[in-house]
Amino acid sequence: MRESHDEGVAPTLTTLRIPTALYEAMIDHLRSTLPKEGCGIIAMKADLAVELFPGTNTEASETRYNMDLTEIVDAFDVIDRNEWELGALYHSHPNSSPIPSETDLANAFYPDALMVIVSFASDPPDTRAYRVDNGVREVPVQIVTG
Repeated sequence: MRESHDEGVAPTLTTLRIPTALYEAMIDHLRSTLPKEGCGIIAMKADLAVELFPGTNTEASETRYNMDLTEIVDAFDVIDRNEWELGALYHSHPNSSPIPSETDLANAFYPDALMVIVSFASDPPDTRAYRVDNGVREVPVQIVTG
């Protein structure tokens, strides 16, 4: 499931494994930001999501997001203190498919982390994860009990 490892960033994940409670918290957070895009960070321990850091979209836009810098720094501090790793950055597409837009790709500042997109264009929401380090390729999202 993993390929390589850089300090502070999760090893190259080929599957996003996320516990049901964290997945539901992510969906609830993103739903609460509608009709604007929502965003946040997912911390990992080994190959499992362990913490969610819901963010504030400072763009307050239906088509763009930018997580508040203070929230990013605070999340990274907690991740470092707990010896977790940055696993994924997540955001929503309120009215479009869960496929990375040109803007999403241009702003993919952490290519070693997965890009998770939740689309609310359908019910239930459609969640997808992507590696964006050497091109764009989808990886499975596995919701696990526990």
